[in-house]
This record gives sequence, C-alpha cells and structure tokens, in this order.
Amino acid sequence: MTFKLKGPKEGELQAWILRSLGIERLSPRYDKAGKRWVEAPSGVYVSARGDVFWRANSGGRPDAKGRIVMGNPRGTADILGIVCGRFVGLEVKRPGESLNRTQVWWHSVVEAAGGVRAVVECPSDAKKVIEEVRAG
Repeated sequence: MTFKLKGPKEGELQAWILRSLGIERLSPRYDKAGKRWVEAPSGVYVSARGDVFWRANSGGRPDAKGRIVMGNPRGTADILGIVCGRFVGLEVKRPGESLNRTQVWWHSVVEAAGGVRAVVECPSDAKKVIEEVRAG
C-alpha cells in the first residue's frame, strides 16, 4: 500500500513562499505628471528592501492548440531571485523529498557561477536563506 504525503502541494508551497518574500506588483502606477509606468510585471514579487523574486516554470507544456511551449530548462529552481545583486535559486520540496539529478546539476552550476542555491520546505526556510545572502 502506498501513502501520499499530506499537506500542501508543491505549487501551493511555492506560492506561499513567494508571498512571504515580497509583494506581487500587478497594477500600473502613475507619476506626478500623470505618465503611466509599471513597477513590475505580473508574477514578480518585490520585497521592501528591493529584492526581486519570481516563479520559474520549467519543462514543456501544451498550449491551447496542443503545441509544446517551453519554459525554463528542466531542473531550474522553482523560485528565482536577485538579492543584494546576487542570483538566488530556491528549490521548493515537500518534507522527505530530494533533488533529482538534473536539479543537482543546476544547483552546482548556480553555485559555480557565484549564485546562491538552496532547498526550502517553507517560508521560514526561504527567509533564512535570504537573510544569509543579505548578511554576506
């Protein structure tokens, strides 16, 4: 008999973590002269300190016409960001899950390039990683 893990799905965890890291900037804003400008596109989360995060869909998915639309390469971290000028990749996993070979490879690439990568299970894990990046 096989049992599935209870609790939120990985996609729900990703959304929860993104909301904990920043505020989604959706609507256009206007400056004092009435000119329209946009703070950030939909799906981008900006922290009070100016850090930027977004969800990175990877692999291919069929569109409405059945054509495969490619996102990021397979194995790319679930949440990407820029914190204090450094690239950050956060792989979201449910408790007890581990990285696959492609994800391990991407983590090594990010680290070799000077970026920060981490596996997180909840918002507090993600916040700890971000605070460590800020601390230098």
